[in-house]
Amino acid sequence: MSRRNFLKVLGGTAATGITLPVWTNTARAAEPATMHFAGTNLDGWYTVLGDGLWHATGQAPVHVDDVVTHHTGDHSILFANVQKRGVMAHNITYTSITDETALDYLHTVRYRFRLPYIPHTQGASHNAQTFEGGFFIWDGSNTRLDYGLAFQWILNPWMSTYGQIRCWASDPTSQWWAPSGYLAPDTEWHTINMVLDYRHRSTSMLIDNVDYPSLFTETPKSESWGQEMAARLQAEIISIWPGNNAQAPEHLVEVKDWDWTWQPYPTQNNNL
Repeated sequence: MSRRNFLKVLGGTAATGITLPVWTNTARAAEPATMHFAGTNLDGWYTVLGDGLWHATGQAPVHVDDVVTHHTGDHSILFANVQKRGVMAHNITYTSITDETALDYLHTVRYRFRLPYIPHTQGASHNAQTFEGGFFIWDGSNTRLDYGLAFQWILNPWMSTYGQIRCWASDPTSQWWAPSGYLAPDTEWHTINMVLDYRHRSTSMLIDNVDYPSLFTETPKSESWGQEMAARLQAEIISIWPGNNAQAPEHLVEVKDWDWTWQPYPTQNNNL
């Protein structure tokens, strides 16, 4: 799925009316300190439509009512194609911080996720296309590039790549996604850890403490994106491609225990 139009809500578009941030840091000490944000579930995060959309012949286009995220005491549940229509719907649930110094920090993020059913080809009320997520920093005031990393877990049981983990490549020669490894679909809790090191143009991605290759990406965006500096953490699901069927299964994934650490880079000594 292309991310060239991904999350156009950044900066607030007329189409959605959504603007950043969830938090904005306005005060800054003389020497930056480590900052930490965390939550048991995703309550307070935004849920919007992504660009992995499709509608069968005779079906109305995908709209915001086709996706929702519910929050319980200890986890959140992302839903896509909640009306089980003949559509493929893309739920992006994200949080963001607008901060002009976001690139001056090493960012480490994590959350836990679980697929509460096993996709299969025998027909069921639930089936899946992908589970996805990532971390990005949008530099709208200088380079107008979206720096970051992302993963995609292929969950469509009809695909030969079922269970494959892919990383975001931001390169059309690689079809925008590059193979990174394999994670057998199951109903266990898994933990994704991602690190974005802007200063060294490097990334790290681990699932259950197993290293999966990832790429530091620089993705240009359209003029509709804003002029702020904004960092964001996101979790996503895409429901299964329905073909031209009038009905298609719902998709859901559980997410919990997220945290996000901002570690300032060492102050550079100009006399060295």
